Amino acid sequence: MGKLVVINLGEGNLETAFSATLKIGDERALPSIERLGKLPPAPELAKLHKRWYSIYQNLGFSVRSLKKKTQLNTSIISIDQFRQLSNDLEKNLNSWLNYQDFRVIKEGFLQNLNRSEEIRVIIQVEDIQLRRIPWHLWDIFDYYRKAEVALGELTYDKVKRPVSSIINDKVRILAVLGNSDGINLEKDRELLEDLPDTEIKFLVEPSRLALDRALWDEKAWDILFFSGHSYSQVDGKSGYIYINRTDSLLISDLKNALKASIERGLKIAIFNSCDGLGLAQSLTDLHIPQVIVMREPVPDLVAQEFLKGFLKSFSRGKSLYISVREAREQLQGLENDFPCASWLPVLFQNPAELPPIWNDLAPMSFITQQQPNNEDLILYQKRVEAWNQSRKRNTELVPDLIKINLTGANLTGANLSNVNLTGANLTQANLTQANLSNVNLSGANLSHANLSHANLSQANLTGANLTAVQALNTNFEQALLTGACIKDWNINNATNLDGIICPYVYLRDSQQERRPHSGNFAPGEFTKLFKKVLETLDLIFINGVNWQAFFTSFQKIKVESGAQELGIQAIENKGDGTIVIRINIPREFNKAEIENDFKQHYELALKAVEEKYRAELKAKDEQIQIYRHQSADIKEIIKVMASKPINNDIYIKNTVDSPPISEENTFNIDQRNSSNAFAYAGTANDSQIVSTQNNYATAQKQNLAEAAAEIQQLL
Repeated sequence: MGKLVVINLGEGNLETAFSATLKIGDERALPSIERLGKLPPAPELAKLHKRWYSIYQNLGFSVRSLKKKTQLNTSIISIDQFRQLSNDLEKNLNSWLNYQDFRVIKEGFLQNLNRSEEIRVIIQVEDIQLRRIPWHLWDIFDYYRKAEVALGELTYDKVKRPVSSIINDKVRILAVLGNSDGINLEKDRELLEDLPDTEIKFLVEPSRLALDRALWDEKAWDILFFSGHSYSQVDGKSGYIYINRTDSLLISDLKNALKASIERGLKIAIFNSCDGLGLAQSLTDLHIPQVIVMREPVPDLVAQEFLKGFLKSFSRGKSLYISVREAREQLQGLENDFPCASWLPVLFQNPAELPPIWNDLAPMSFITQQQPNNEDLILYQKRVEAWNQSRKRNTELVPDLIKINLTGANLTGANLSNVNLTGANLTQANLTQANLSNVNLSGANLSHANLSHANLSQANLTGANLTAVQALNTNFEQALLTGACIKDWNINNATNLDGIICPYVYLRDSQQERRPHSGNFAPGEFTKLFKKVLETLDLIFINGVNWQAFFTSFQKIKVESGAQELGIQAIENKGDGTIVIRINIPREFNKAEIENDFKQHYELALKAVEEKYRAELKAKDEQIQIYRHQSADIKEIIKVMASKPINNDIYIKNTVDSPPISEENTFNIDQRNSSNAFAYAGTANDSQIVSTQNNYATAQKQNLAEAAAEIQQLL
């Protein structure tokens, strides 16, 4: 986090002595340091600046102003002499700022600010001549390379905006290209059109009515840009812009439209035109957050180069202040032809507002991006970080994304806390590690979404579709799940279900398989039920179970895993020959491994049993042939065969005292190929997935009594 430095010069001027106050603090925090200093009268500085100002006005450059120039006899001064005058002005300024009683202000910088930190310096000043002073020439800014200065009002207010629900995925720019006599505004247009993630409305030489109506746009503009001719009145309190070849306007002529635009979200105004101090003053009276103007007449090429440098830095994520400084300093390369070009840009700041970064203006841009390619991953991560930082800086914003379609969107690690996502479509969205605390997801479709390691504490999931969501290590603490569909949701031992509010849920789509069937879960019952499910594994067998193969496999698993606590918790007949066997597994054991090992053992056991059957049938066939060859009576053969049964009668108690079991994800197994006699339903990537169901098949249907009898014999 950067530092904020405010220097209040009050109503001081260069003709009299005045006090100065320094305050230093962290961004978004009250000042932690305050110093008091004094500045003496500076008549020599005032004289030098007045002479510099007069000569600069008459250097003869083609500038972006139609104002008639004050005629001054400059024939006695050359460009080199003007440069020397500029150097003298800079030296005199620093000499004044090194005054003994003001040195405490400078020492406040040196003692409390780190050169590696980004520092915003706001100088609050009323006097127009002090506003014209090139404050960036103060030598303190040579030492602090990450600091930049802005001018601020003595009195200010934070913009009174309603709680915003409009979150843009593009930076909205209203670009006004006014009177272009003698200057090239197409270059400005090209620079704007090259910006990423923007929605730009160009008004070329508009009428007053067209400009006024555009400013009233309900959707809100982020940036107001003007390029063309302009000038300020002598007192620096107002200024004119030439919107077309015949009409000029005071800022006050657009007062109501500008106020409405600012209240709706206008954050930055850029006047890439001449003599803008009066324009800035009129806009700061409306409490606009930031204004960038040229303090003096600006040559066309200088205006273009500043805009190019500023937009390049700002759109690439650098702060507003650093972007202004870099673009201003880059103008020094033009000063052979345009002396003091780097003195012209000046930033005005409403001290009650925080300057945005580019991604603050279009925070939703990263959400509209699909799963990034590998080469775009770093850029995507920067977008997510920018969104999250924007949420921290703009805590008063409550994003309203009702019914937004984010199918397949990659929202990994995004801070979506408190966002209104009612009815949103998040099918197959990647929300891994996302912050969804207190989010409203009522009626949202999260089918097949990845919520692993996400935070959904106190989230509203009423009526949400959670079909087949991956919720591994997910935090649902105190979430509201009333009427949610949890068909095939995947949770694990690390999924936090504490304090969930859930009178009832559905186990199938279209509000089918309500649980409980009637009435509601008692408080805490849902959590207790599913925590119990986390310690069990359901094995589903289609067309019955080969109990000999099951028993052999089960015993091997107990021995190999060392989990002697493994036991059969329940056996349930689901109808049509489907048998569900629920086994309890201690939490410390890996369910997926046990499940996979059982699968392999059961397949091998089935093969062994089938080979045994084939061997016995072959032996019986041989015996029959012997009887036939001996012309024995066929009835005697049947009697002998019947006296040697294949199966043993056993008995086991059927226990169905268990939580409800979903009947989904069952599938048949080809009984003609013993190698494929085991089927596995839905493999997940986490080793602790629960509610996974596996289907097994045998060659004949059994009822529970027959199964119990066979198990009893095997035991």
